[in-house]
Amino acid sequence: KEYSGDLAIYGSGSQAMVIADYIQDICNIKYIIEDDEYVDNSLKRLLEVVQNIKVLSLSDYIKLGSVVYKIPIIIGIGYSGSNHDRMRRYDYISKLGLSIAGYISPQSRISKNTHIGEGVIILDMVSVHPKASLSKGTFVSSGAVLGHDFICGEFSWIGSKVVFGGSVSIGSEVFLGIGSSIANSVNIGDS
Repeated sequence: KEYSGDLAIYGSGSQAMVIADYIQDICNIKYIIEDDEYVDNSLKRLLEVVQNIKVLSLSDYIKLGSVVYKIPIIIGIGYSGSNHDRMRRYDYISKLGLSIAGYISPQSRISKNTHIGEGVIILDMVSVHPKASLSKGTFVSSGAVLGHDFICGEFSWIGSKVVFGGSVSIGSEVFLGIGSSIANSVNIGDS
């Protein structure tokens, strides 16, 4: 689903900033949300003063009350050792009843005959072929090619220029680094 209103980004690291760069022209990034122990006061001042983006800990964000239930959240947690961190935050936000958003770059080509799960992020120049399926929380970086009948488990990370042949499946929390190539009909299990 494309959003053109207010959005919040969960995370304040490199991946959150990449996502913010992609969505800033189509959305109003109203909040950066971070785990309580990671709220950095210098970053907070920079974003709040220079870019008019409010930086809040998750607990302070929830204290805002009903307004937060109207603002979808994009999970901007990168792969820094584990897709599990992204999944854990996604699950927690879902249990709170907050809305999770995804993003698909308009510069990507997505077949109409595909399934894109909740919270999936697809950056630019990605090609998703017919009958592909991306499960919730998956991140696909620039230039990836997902062949026909590709199946991707939850919270996997597909790096830039990764190429999947047809009928490939990968499990949940799988990481595929920059430029990986997977031949037709290969199955890769969970993390």
